[in-house]
Amino acid sequence: MLAAEQLRAARALLRWEQKRLAADANVSLETIKRLESLIGKISAQTGTVEAIVRSLESAGVIFISRNGEGPGVRLTRSRQLIVDVLALRDRRLVRQQKRDALGTLFNAYIAELREFYHGDKDAVAKIHSYLVKLRLNVGAELNTVELAEEKELLDALYDLARKAKQSPK
Repeated sequence: MLAAEQLRAARALLRWEQKRLAADANVSLETIKRLESLIGKISAQTGTVEAIVRSLESAGVIFISRNGEGPGVRLTRSRQLIVDVLALRDRRLVRQQKRDALGTLFNAYIAELREFYHGDKDAVAKIHSYLVKLRLNVGAELNTVELAEEKELLDALYDLARKAKQSPK
């Protein structure tokens, strides 16, 4: 006996979209949506429920029957390890994307600072305003250990632009 709550939880543990479960179990997306919208025991054709359960179990889900607390789901240890590794990879990719974006911004600011050295006061004001915005927009991310070098560079650029704005030309 499969409960709709177990179905939703199993799919969430796997980080699957409804569309993926439907394709994997060879049932329609509408069937998955309908079954997940129910409360309690799923009422559907036996073959449909068996296909969904087979799909989820082969992906590493273990269905827990009523055990005093009620039905539930969990992942096999090997599947949990895979999910943890993928989550770690995703976090690293996001951090790398942030680093790349910061690098692009820093390169733009450095190019604009070079204009400043040619005596353009408007460039100094522009650089200063960009750096203030940058500090506000990415300040929280820059406090992480991984981005310590970027924070030091940003602080140095900010100080340079602030001093340049204050000094008369």
